[in-house]
Amino acid sequence: MNLATLEGVSTEELTKAWNRCWEGYPYATKFREHQMEAWIEKCKIDLAHSMSLKDNGEIVGFSFLAVDGLEGWVAGACIDPLYRGNNLFTDLFRKQLEKAQELDMVKVTLEVLENNHAIRVYSKLGFQIQRELLLFRYKGEDLSLKPRKKGVFLRKVSLDEYFLARNVGGFKPPWQRRESYLRSFAPLEAWLNNDGSSGALFLGPGELLLDAWVSNWQEAEKLISWILSFSKGDLNLLNQPKDYLTAYLTQQGLSPTDIQYEMIAYLPVIES
Repeated sequence: MNLATLEGVSTEELTKAWNRCWEGYPYATKFREHQMEAWIEKCKIDLAHSMSLKDNGEIVGFSFLAVDGLEGWVAGACIDPLYRGNNLFTDLFRKQLEKAQELDMVKVTLEVLENNHAIRVYSKLGFQIQRELLLFRYKGEDLSLKPRKKGVFLRKVSLDEYFLARNVGGFKPPWQRRESYLRSFAPLEAWLNNDGSSGALFLGPGELLLDAWVSNWQEAEKLISWILSFSKGDLNLLNQPKDYLTAYLTQQGLSPTDIQYEMIAYLPVIES
C-alpha cells in the first residue's frame, strides 16, 4: 500500500477509480471519460498535487485538489468499498493537506454530508464546520409547493450584470457556486428581477438550476414561484446556504432532502 500523486494517471484509470470508490455513497456519481475530463477542467483540479492510495498499482482511494489562487477545494475524496474501515482515509487525507501546503495555500474547503463518518477524519486534521448547506431535490409531482404569484417577471441579463448584482446583494457562495466555477458551464441563462435584488442562473433554458439568491425576504416567494414555473415544477436547489430562500421553503413545510457541512482548514505557512 503506498501513497502517490495523480500526476500522469490516465483519464481512463481516473474514471475507473472514481466510479469504483464512490460505490455505496448516497450520491454515487458515475462518470464517463469525457465527463471526468470536464470535471478536472471545470474544477481546475491539480493532479500533480492530488493524492491516490494504491494497492499493487491499483488506485483504491483518492483525493482531488482543485486550486483557485491560494485556496483549495476538495473536488472528491473517497476509498474503495473493499478498503474502508482500516483508517486508510486519514493517511490519504493528511498527505493531501501536505501537498496543498506545497502550493502555499492558506486554506482548503470541502463539503460533506452531515451523516458521513469522514467528518471525524476532517475534524481530526484541523477542519472546522463553517455553515450548513441545504439541498432541495424535488420533482414536480412530489412537490406540494406550487407557484402562487401571478405576473412575476425576471429579465434575462448578461453574466456580468448577474454576478455584479449577486455581489452587491451580499450572497456568499460555496465553492461550486463561485463565479469562476459557474462561468465554466455553457450555455448559461442569467435572470434578475427588475431592481436586481434576486436572481437565478440556469444551464440552458430552464434545464438545470445552478444558482439562486435573494437579498430580502419579500423576494423569496416570488423567486421560488418563478423558478417552479420556469423549470416546469421541479425544484433542484443545491448547496444553498441558510438564507431567505431556505427560510421561505421551511416556512412552507418543505424540508431539505439532505444537509451538507461546509468545512474549512486553515493551513500553516511552510517556512522556506
